[in-house]
Amino acid sequence: QGEPGGAVAGGCVIGDQGEQRDHAELRERRGGGGVDQRNGAGAEDVVSAVLAITRAYGVRNVDADVTYSVIELSHENPSTHETISRSRNVRYRTLDYFTLTRASNLIAELVENPIEVPEARRAIARIVSAPSLYPRMLRRFGWSLVGAGAAFLIGGSWIVAVAALLATMFIDYLTSALANRRVPVFFQ
Repeated sequence: QGEPGGAVAGGCVIGDQGEQRDHAELRERRGGGGVDQRNGAGAEDVVSAVLAITRAYGVRNVDADVTYSVIELSHENPSTHETISRSRNVRYRTLDYFTLTRASNLIAELVENPIEVPEARRAIARIVSAPSLYPRMLRRFGWSLVGAGAAFLIGGSWIVAVAALLATMFIDYLTSALANRRVPVFFQ
Protein backbone atom coordinates (compact mmCIF):
# COMPACT_ATOMS: atom_id res chain seq x y z
CA GLN A 1 0.00 0.00 0.00
CA GLY A 2 2.80 2.42 0.78
CA GLU A 3 4.95 3.91 -1.91
CA PRO A 4 8.70 3.29 -1.70
CA GLY A 5 10.29 6.42 -0.42
CA GLY A 6 7.81 7.49 2.16
CA ALA A 7 4.40 8.38 3.40
CA VAL A 8 2.92 11.81 3.65
CA ALA A 9 1.81 12.60 7.19
CA GLY A 10 -0.12 15.83 7.60
CA GLY A 11 2.25 17.35 5.11
CA CYS A 12 5.21 15.39 6.45
CA VAL A 13 6.84 12.59 4.45
CA ILE A 14 8.26 9.76 6.49
CA GLY A 15 10.60 7.13 5.08
CA ASP A 16 9.29 3.70 4.09
CA GLN A 17 10.10 0.73 6.34
CA GLY A 18 13.30 -1.08 5.54
CA GLU A 19 14.61 1.66 3.27
CA GLN A 20 18.06 3.19 3.75
CA ARG A 21 16.42 6.51 2.91
CA ASP A 22 14.65 6.67 6.29
CA HIS A 23 17.13 9.22 7.61
CA ALA A 24 16.91 11.51 4.59
CA GLU A 25 13.14 11.29 4.19
CA LEU A 26 12.37 11.89 7.86
CA ARG A 27 14.93 14.70 8.09
CA GLU A 28 13.77 16.36 4.88
CA ARG A 29 10.06 16.29 5.66
CA ARG A 30 10.03 16.31 9.44
CA GLY A 31 7.62 19.13 10.00
CA GLY A 32 4.99 19.40 7.35
CA GLY A 33 2.43 18.42 9.97
CA GLY A 34 2.83 22.07 10.78
CA VAL A 35 0.42 22.86 7.94
CA ASP A 36 -2.34 21.94 10.36
CA GLN A 37 -0.66 23.36 13.43
CA ARG A 38 0.30 26.70 11.85
CA ASN A 39 -3.31 27.29 10.90
CA GLY A 40 -4.98 26.63 14.22
CA ALA A 41 -5.34 22.85 14.67
CA GLY A 42 -4.81 21.53 18.16
CA ALA A 43 -1.95 19.23 19.11
CA GLU A 44 -4.17 16.13 19.33
CA ASP A 45 -5.59 16.81 15.87
CA VAL A 46 -2.10 17.14 14.39
CA VAL A 47 -0.96 13.88 16.04
CA SER A 48 -4.08 12.08 14.80
CA ALA A 49 -3.57 13.36 11.26
CA VAL A 50 0.11 12.36 11.18
CA LEU A 51 -0.57 8.87 12.51
CA ALA A 52 -3.60 8.30 10.24
CA ILE A 53 -1.62 9.14 7.14
CA THR A 54 1.38 7.04 8.11
CA ARG A 55 -0.96 4.08 8.66
CA ALA A 56 -2.70 4.73 5.33
CA TYR A 57 0.67 4.56 3.56
CA GLY A 58 1.66 1.39 5.40
CA VAL A 59 4.35 2.95 7.57
CA ARG A 60 4.27 1.54 11.08
CA ASN A 61 6.21 2.19 14.26
CA VAL A 62 5.78 5.97 14.04
CA ASP A 63 5.35 8.09 17.12
CA ALA A 64 4.30 11.74 16.96
CA ASP A 65 4.60 14.31 19.71
CA VAL A 66 3.23 17.82 19.30
CA THR A 67 3.54 20.78 21.62
CA TYR A 68 2.57 24.38 21.02
CA SER A 69 5.53 25.09 18.75
CA VAL A 70 7.33 21.77 18.11
CA ILE A 71 6.40 18.68 16.11
CA GLU A 72 8.54 15.60 16.73
CA LEU A 73 8.28 12.42 14.69
CA SER A 74 10.04 9.16 15.50
CA HIS A 75 10.21 6.07 13.32
CA GLU A 76 11.62 2.71 14.35
CA ASN A 77 12.82 0.46 11.56
CA PRO A 78 11.50 -2.99 12.55
CA SER A 79 14.34 -4.89 10.85
CA THR A 80 17.20 -2.98 12.52
CA HIS A 81 15.37 -1.52 15.53
CA GLU A 82 17.04 1.76 14.68
CA THR A 83 15.02 4.80 15.71
CA ILE A 84 15.05 8.01 13.76
CA SER A 85 13.70 11.11 15.48
CA ARG A 86 13.30 14.52 13.93
CA SER A 87 11.65 17.65 15.22
CA ARG A 88 10.55 20.91 13.69
CA ASN A 89 9.72 24.25 15.24
CA VAL A 90 6.48 25.70 13.93
CA ARG A 91 7.19 29.41 13.84
CA TYR A 92 3.96 30.98 12.64
CA ARG A 93 0.68 30.35 14.32
CA THR A 94 -2.45 31.94 12.91
CA LEU A 95 -6.11 31.07 12.75
CA ASP A 96 -6.72 30.39 9.08
CA TYR A 97 -9.71 28.08 8.95
CA PHE A 98 -9.83 28.15 5.15
CA THR A 99 -6.34 26.65 4.87
CA LEU A 100 -7.00 24.34 7.83
CA THR A 101 -10.18 23.02 6.19
CA ARG A 102 -8.39 22.42 2.90
CA ALA A 103 -5.53 20.63 4.69
CA SER A 104 -7.99 18.51 6.70
CA ASN A 105 -9.85 17.58 3.52
CA LEU A 106 -6.57 16.56 1.87
CA ILE A 107 -5.65 14.45 4.89
CA ALA A 108 -9.03 12.70 4.79
CA GLU A 109 -8.58 12.07 1.07
CA LEU A 110 -5.08 10.67 1.61
CA VAL A 111 -6.28 8.36 4.36
CA GLU A 112 -9.10 7.03 2.17
CA ASN A 113 -7.17 6.92 -1.09
CA PRO A 114 -3.39 7.37 -0.76
CA ILE A 115 -1.86 9.02 -3.82
CA GLU A 116 1.74 9.11 -4.99
CA VAL A 117 4.00 10.97 -2.57
CA PRO A 118 5.19 13.57 -5.13
CA GLU A 119 1.56 14.41 -5.98
CA ALA A 120 0.70 14.68 -2.27
CA ARG A 121 3.63 17.07 -1.82
CA ARG A 122 2.35 19.21 -4.68
CA ALA A 123 -1.15 19.23 -3.18
CA ILE A 124 0.22 20.39 0.17
CA ALA A 125 2.30 23.07 -1.56
CA ARG A 126 -0.81 24.32 -3.39
CA ILE A 127 -2.71 24.58 -0.11
CA VAL A 128 0.10 26.41 1.68
CA SER A 129 0.76 28.84 -1.16
CA ALA A 130 -2.90 29.60 -1.93
CA PRO A 131 -3.99 33.16 -1.18
CA SER A 132 -6.28 33.81 1.76
CA LEU A 133 -10.00 33.59 1.21
CA TYR A 134 -10.54 37.15 2.48
CA PRO A 135 -8.29 40.21 2.05
CA ARG A 136 -6.16 41.13 5.05
CA MET A 137 -7.93 44.46 5.63
CA LEU A 138 -11.34 42.76 5.71
CA ARG A 139 -10.06 40.26 8.30
CA ARG A 140 -8.51 43.09 10.31
CA PHE A 141 -11.80 45.01 10.25
CA GLY A 142 -13.67 41.87 11.32
CA TRP A 143 -11.42 41.43 14.37
CA SER A 144 -11.88 45.12 15.12
CA LEU A 145 -15.65 44.65 15.12
CA VAL A 146 -15.18 41.82 17.62
CA GLY A 147 -13.27 44.26 19.85
CA ALA A 148 -16.03 46.85 19.54
CA GLY A 149 -18.67 44.21 20.29
CA ALA A 150 -16.78 43.14 23.40
CA ALA A 151 -16.76 46.77 24.56
CA PHE A 152 -20.55 46.88 24.22
CA LEU A 153 -20.92 43.55 26.03
CA ILE A 154 -19.18 44.87 29.13
CA GLY A 155 -21.30 48.00 29.16
CA GLY A 156 -19.15 50.47 27.25
CA SER A 157 -20.54 53.48 25.40
CA TRP A 158 -20.15 54.27 21.70
CA ILE A 159 -16.92 56.10 22.40
CA VAL A 160 -15.49 53.09 24.22
CA ALA A 161 -16.59 50.83 21.33
CA VAL A 162 -14.92 53.07 18.75
CA ALA A 163 -11.77 53.19 20.88
CA ALA A 164 -11.82 49.38 21.15
CA LEU A 165 -12.31 49.08 17.38
CA LEU A 166 -9.33 51.38 16.68
CA ALA A 167 -7.17 49.73 19.34
CA THR A 168 -7.94 46.26 17.98
CA MET A 169 -7.14 47.39 14.45
CA PHE A 170 -3.82 48.89 15.59
CA ILE A 171 -2.88 45.83 17.65
CA ASP A 172 -3.70 43.50 14.73
CA TYR A 173 -1.60 45.66 12.41
CA LEU A 174 1.28 45.68 14.90
CA THR A 175 1.25 41.91 15.49
CA SER A 176 1.09 41.30 11.72
CA ALA A 177 4.11 43.56 11.22
CA LEU A 178 6.02 41.77 13.98
CA ALA A 179 5.11 38.36 12.53
CA ASN A 180 6.33 39.47 9.09
CA ARG A 181 9.65 40.32 10.73
CA ARG A 182 9.70 36.82 12.24
CA VAL A 183 9.40 38.01 15.85
CA PRO A 184 8.30 35.03 18.00
CA VAL A 185 4.67 35.13 19.16
CA PHE A 186 5.83 35.14 22.77
CA PHE A 187 7.33 38.63 22.27
CA GLN A 188 4.38 40.03 20.37
